[in-house]
Amino acid sequence: MLAKFGFGEKCISWIQECVSTARILILVNGSPTKEFNPQKGLRQGDSLSLFLFNLVVEALNILLQRAMELRLLKGVSVGANDEVKLSHLQFADDSLLFCEVELLEVLNLKRILRCFEVASGLKINYHKSVVCGIGISGSALTEFAFLLNCKTQNLPLKHQGLPLGANPRRKKTWKPIVAKVKLRQAGWKMRLLSYVGRLTLMKAVLSSIPVYYLSLFKLTKGIAKELDKIQASFLWGGPDLKRKIHLVKWSEVTKSIKQGGLGVRRIRDANVCLLLKRWWRFASELVSLWYKVICSKYRFLGGKWVPNPSLNTLSSYIWNGIVAAGEQNQSLSLFYASNLQLKVGNGYHISFWVDPWCGNLCLKDEFPRLFSLSLQNDGLLKNFVEVFGATKNWLVTCRRPLFVWEKNELLRLYGIVGSAPSLQLETQDSAVWRAAKLGQSFVSNLYNYTNSAYGGNESFSRLVWIKNLWSMFSCSAYLFEEYGQVFCSGYPWRKAELRIWRAIPLVTLWSIWKHRNDCSFHQNMQQLQELILTMLAFWLKAASKELYFSISDFLYNISGVRQGLL
Repeated sequence: MLAKFGFGEKCISWIQECVSTARILILVNGSPTKEFNPQKGLRQGDSLSLFLFNLVVEALNILLQRAMELRLLKGVSVGANDEVKLSHLQFADDSLLFCEVELLEVLNLKRILRCFEVASGLKINYHKSVVCGIGISGSALTEFAFLLNCKTQNLPLKHQGLPLGANPRRKKTWKPIVAKVKLRQAGWKMRLLSYVGRLTLMKAVLSSIPVYYLSLFKLTKGIAKELDKIQASFLWGGPDLKRKIHLVKWSEVTKSIKQGGLGVRRIRDANVCLLLKRWWRFASELVSLWYKVICSKYRFLGGKWVPNPSLNTLSSYIWNGIVAAGEQNQSLSLFYASNLQLKVGNGYHISFWVDPWCGNLCLKDEFPRLFSLSLQNDGLLKNFVEVFGATKNWLVTCRRPLFVWEKNELLRLYGIVGSAPSLQLETQDSAVWRAAKLGQSFVSNLYNYTNSAYGGNESFSRLVWIKNLWSMFSCSAYLFEEYGQVFCSGYPWRKAELRIWRAIPLVTLWSIWKHRNDCSFHQNMQQLQELILTMLAFWLKAASKELYFSISDFLYNISGVRQGLL
């Protein structure tokens, strides 16, 4: 089989040596047995087994393609004109096989699988396989399952962790995700975790659990609200039976750290960004199988760069959700459209009038009169130009002779397209993301843009410590100068005095943190030194009944307070 794929004899001998000379041992109650040679190829977990498995399973792909050519299998046809035909989809050791509701075709499929088992030495686990029917009776489905010796199952069918055929608008589709988030946070002891620990677990674990679903399904408002409620309850330490006060509203918590928030992910914005990545893949993966299936099903003639068909009842719920992602966040959709740049190649995928291939200029909007008169409103770029070596001639045919002012518009059109990038016949048209940054993914780029809708970066959210650093040192010096002369000038330290000095560091740090929050959320620029002294007086007054003094005495008559302690 390796020789059929074009591997050389030396490479085949190396692989054969790795397979035949491997020796393993087994631990029985902690004691190793003698080494022995495995009789069924590589051991489980060997890094080489993955590559060899892909090579061997490629034989199944060849058998199914050959069966399609001989019309032993019909598979499934996509599109009005059957432009795309699929017989199977493979990912690692999971396969989806398609066939018509015919007994002969099911028998042919089983024969192909048996031939693959004999040729490769692998065994297909029919007990883990299921037969799923779409638009067929239950009796026929049971008959096919008995023939293939496997189980039956109706849609939705779980494949690669996603429910195939599920409606993302229904709550039960998201039920496994919500249950998984609750189960994960239930195993953590909230009472033993600090706020920082809870925040770290929430950002690293809880926010990442639904990402796989969010990358394909449009999130409903109810599920988003429920997931936010679970995270907020975990952050503030409130159990299910007892509601705790949330110290900061959730919209402030989900702001970025530069904006004075905690950087918790906004799940709805993250969902839109992940769905817009499907837009980017739609524009950049022009030769992929899924792109061809989408274009064939929704009749995208010549290819499109933005998935924006007319939504109807025939469109799937998943595709409707992907298309509607731009409508959910208009500013983000405009940001995507403004940063999507088309790179001219052979002109087979770029629309002359509609696509902005001349910089950010759309010729349809710039020349509406010529667009209405053109005989090729949906024409591709390659149909409007003739290339002769280094020269190119632009041809715009109209359905009637042009007036003088229309000819002037045509000359202006030729001037614009003449300065545009020329066709590169040896390369294909492609898309370029202009807002890309080094070390930042596409989704992160979009999500960082959504932060701008929640306010600009507050300069004092980071610099409040630096701005008030001198105030902190001056306050410490003031406390040492004023209070040190009273409490430390030869007098013995008493219990009350020690309580004051022990409270000063805690009050100072608490006051700085409170001052920072006031600056960030309420624009309150109170003097830090005054705040520390006031908080210190309140804390000491509330913590001890032995200190008989008023707040004003502590602030303005510290000598009298000292005399009262003697």
